[in-house]
Amino acid sequence: MIEVLLALSITLAILLNCASIVKLCKVKYIPYNQDIPTGAKSLSSYLMTGTITEVGDDLHFKDVLGQGFTVTYDNNRLVKKPGYEIIIFDIDEAYFTKERDFVFLHVRRQDLNYKYLVGECYKQKPKEEDPDEDQDDSQS
Repeated sequence: MIEVLLALSITLAILLNCASIVKLCKVKYIPYNQDIPTGAKSLSSYLMTGTITEVGDDLHFKDVLGQGFTVTYDNNRLVKKPGYEIIIFDIDEAYFTKERDFVFLHVRRQDLNYKYLVGECYKQKPKEEDPDEDQDDSQS
């Protein structure tokens, strides 16, 4: 009789704790989208030393050597061509917009939308010579 009660109490303890054991063992999925801001930073670094020529669904820019590049959305990836360098992968949509003199990258992955400032279209005006500097040089 004591053995039966002991077996029942052990079974009851296991059944009552089963739900908490399952919760501990269950792995929760946490979306980790850290590659998107990293890719936006990479693109921003390219554009920092380059000159943006066209903004739309694709982004066209030239580097300091004058070589032209295109950043485009292709097969769920944001890629830089020529060379097909993958900047961001596994995305549902990507496009560029120009607001004032700034270029923004818009990315959608699953239900989440992201917007990053990646570049600027500001063109520096040529520096005008200061007439006061010329006078200082001639008086010396």
